[in-house]
Amino acid sequence: MPTGEYVNVTSFEAPASFTALTFTGAGILLAGGEDGTLRVYDLSPASQRALCKAIKGLPGEVSSICCQPSKLPPVALGKAWIASGKRVLLFDLDSDTLVIRSQEAQEVATLIEDDGDEDNVLNQIAVSKDMIAYSCDSGAVGVYDIQTKKRRVMKAMHSSICGTVGFAPTRPRESKFVSGGYDSQLLHFDASTGSVLSRLDISAPASTGDSPISLAPPFLYSVTIDSNGAMATGTADGRVIVGRGGERGQGDRPNRRKWNGLNIDMVSQYHIAEGPVIGVAWVGPSELLSVTLRGRIKHLRLPELQQKTGSTIGNMMIQTLWEAYTTKVNKVDCLATFTTSENVLHIAIGGRTSTGRGCVEVWKRECERKAQ
Repeated sequence: MPTGEYVNVTSFEAPASFTALTFTGAGILLAGGEDGTLRVYDLSPASQRALCKAIKGLPGEVSSICCQPSKLPPVALGKAWIASGKRVLLFDLDSDTLVIRSQEAQEVATLIEDDGDEDNVLNQIAVSKDMIAYSCDSGAVGVYDIQTKKRRVMKAMHSSICGTVGFAPTRPRESKFVSGGYDSQLLHFDASTGSVLSRLDISAPASTGDSPISLAPPFLYSVTIDSNGAMATGTADGRVIVGRGGERGQGDRPNRRKWNGLNIDMVSQYHIAEGPVIGVAWVGPSELLSVTLRGRIKHLRLPELQQKTGSTIGNMMIQTLWEAYTTKVNKVDCLATFTTSENVLHIAIGGRTSTGRGCVEVWKRECERKAQ
């Protein structure tokens, strides 16, 4: 446990709710809003003004933001893909313009054809190399090849809203990703063929003696996969589902090439909240950061991996290292994290205040740990 801890909280407000957040490789915060605006915040102590740039006039609510992968050192803002309405747009954030218009996008791709259903819009996107995975309100899942400009819809879809996607670490020429839906299904796809490689149904929570019965459906709100292959997702009934079958060095063959993160024998679940877990993020080996709809933040440490246990690991085996509540955000919509080179953890939580204004809180945590 920490022997000393420094916590600093700042917040930024806007007229409309914040709906999507991400950090660039240099720690710049990108915050998208319900009003089709993206704001760029420089959180460094040397910055004279936190809000340094904005993009306005996007097609609709900003549902997701992803930085364009680059081999260059993360010293500049770089480029970012923004999901808004039925389209994704690419912007160069290093432009000299302080207020960028949507017409200045370097690339625009329509990922959902106009089928007359205005409610069918993009949700989360994920970017890996030259591929964008996307999720839709209709339950459809697809990928867009940035180089060829071609779109592929996966052969299977969710029976309800698909709200989240995440790429799994694979060999260089492969693209595998996971989607999560309001149908309580996790689907593992091969992007090149559109086929389902594996799936996991989390609709029936494990029965544990100290877990309260939740009346909320187990919608899947967020999926996060770390660079080592471990997967985590938050649910509407207060659980965190963790799949470690794809973690490097785990499973039946330590050096296997196939990502097997949905293997039921290596899936654990933990009831950590009474309300929906809106966001989860890996912040270290076996450590997760979670936030609920009403702003309860937890830094969690997972237990040592136990194989062949099914999904029945109980709550007592997960450790809460730190917890707090948001100070201004009353309804949480999004979460993003970033760790500086000085090991200061930045936690950004976006949503709206009790008066309906948009707000993003940034928590900066610096911990000193006991010598082992």
